[in-house]
Amino acid sequence: MSDESTSTHLGRPTRSVERAEVGAQVKRFLADELERDITELREEAHLFDDLGLDSLLFLALFEELQGQYEMTIDTRKLARFGRRNPVETLGELIDLITRIIRGEVSID
Repeated sequence: MSDESTSTHLGRPTRSVERAEVGAQVKRFLADELERDITELREEAHLFDDLGLDSLLFLALFEELQGQYEMTIDTRKLARFGRRNPVETLGELIDLITRIIRGEVSID
């Protein structure tokens, strides 16, 4: 884990985390789970059509990141948030995860 500082945003604690760090972690996880070369995981790749990501793998990714960033995300709230705020590409997913980890987005 990198050096992370904590502050507050909208009354919630935030973390200083780099998008590149999150992107690398997400790509490593997906490459392993999808049995693909990490170089195939382009930011413009469509999560479902190009990569074959499904909802269970999406939840497993968040479980993995919760442990790495010592945070807790309610999976029901995450599912509702995902339905209201769909992401289509790997880049959009990385952006969203980075913002959630930083505390810039609330999934409540």
